[in-house]
Amino acid sequence: MIRQVPIIDEKRIFNFRDVGERINGLMGQNYLPLGQLFRCGRLDNALSADEVGQPRTIINLRTWHDLPEHQAWAAYHHFPLSNTYQTYHTCLPHVHRWLNCVVQTVAGSEQPFPLLVHCTAGKDRTGVVVATLLAIAGVPNEVIEQEYLLSDGRVSLPQIQSALLELGDLTYYFRHIDLNHLRLRLLGQTG
Repeated sequence: MIRQVPIIDEKRIFNFRDVGERINGLMGQNYLPLGQLFRCGRLDNALSADEVGQPRTIINLRTWHDLPEHQAWAAYHHFPLSNTYQTYHTCLPHVHRWLNCVVQTVAGSEQPFPLLVHCTAGKDRTGVVVATLLAIAGVPNEVIEQEYLLSDGRVSLPQIQSALLELGDLTYYFRHIDLNHLRLRLLGQTG
């Protein structure tokens, strides 16, 4: 089934994009499925689920919950973390725990795709989580960095490079998570 990604007013939903579409364009090949992984800033101005790719799972990384109507669109998970420079320091214990919780939830077979990851601006916390998921999917770091730099607002190549570097060995960093299963899910090769 081919999903039509809506054209939206990016002033209302900041930094919205289909990550698969952008990764495939950057890589020059169909590596990730389209319409399965979306990212954006706050959903406050979204009028319908159609505007943000009809997600079946929403991961909210802001410190506050989404509006009740947004929570009703999909399975909803809230992983609050303040938006500071420390978000990029994936070696810090609290960031490590936070990322493990997010990835564990995404890895769960009961969490259906399409998946929407968002924070306030859709670039820092969302950038770290999406970069992590892309690394798990086997996307080269250089491509992950290019996808991250597509975000509007202040972005920092050294920060995302540091975040990826500090993840180190993914099988150790996420030692309690079946990364192979998650990789297959992100690649659209399993449910």
